[in-house]
Amino acid sequence: MTQGQITGEVTRRRFSNSPLFLFGISLLLLVFPCISAHSQNTPAERNEAVPLRLRLIVSEPSVCAKASISLELELQNVSAHRVMVDPKGLFYQVDFSSQHGGKGATHEAWGRAKSVGFIALAPGESYRKSVPYSLDDGFFSSAGIYTVELSYGQFVQPSAGLPDLYRGAIDSNAVLFEVRDCSNSSQ
Repeated sequence: MTQGQITGEVTRRRFSNSPLFLFGISLLLLVFPCISAHSQNTPAERNEAVPLRLRLIVSEPSVCAKASISLELELQNVSAHRVMVDPKGLFYQVDFSSQHGGKGATHEAWGRAKSVGFIALAPGESYRKSVPYSLDDGFFSSAGIYTVELSYGQFVQPSAGLPDLYRGAIDSNAVLFEVRDCSNSSQ
C-alpha cells in the first residue's frame, strides 16, 4: 500500500465513525420514510379503491345559446366505511369540450356550492346538489354538441378530528348536451 492509499483509508474510517456522519445517516433514515408516507396520502396513490363515485346529469339535453343548463350532481359513498366530504369540492374543476374541437376548463365554479362544512356519508349514502350553469361565454357561441365533465377535489389532510376525510380528486361521467341557435325561432 502506498502512503496515499493509507491516508485515504484512515480518512474514510475517521469520517464513517464521526458523529456528523452518523447524524447525517440517521437524518436520512428518519426523513425518507416520512417523505414516502406523505406522498401516498390519497387512495389512488395507495392503490386502494376510491370510496366515492361522482355522477353528473344535465337536466336539459338541448338548450338555446346563452341559456343555462342545470348540473345535477351526486357524490355517493361506495365504500364499506364512513367517508367525510366537503360539498364545496364538487366544482373543483368543470371541463367542457365541443364537437368543433374546442376545450374549456374552469375553476370559477368553486363558489357555486356553498360551504356547509364537512358532511359524513355512511356506506351507500349520497350527497346531491343541483346547480344552474350559464352558457353565456364565447365558448358556447356555436350551435352543436358539447360535453361536460366535473371533478370533485378536496386536498385538506385528514386529521385526528376528521380521520375519515377523503383527500383527492374524482372525475364524474361525461355528459353530452346540445346548444341550439334559437335566434330565429321561439325559445
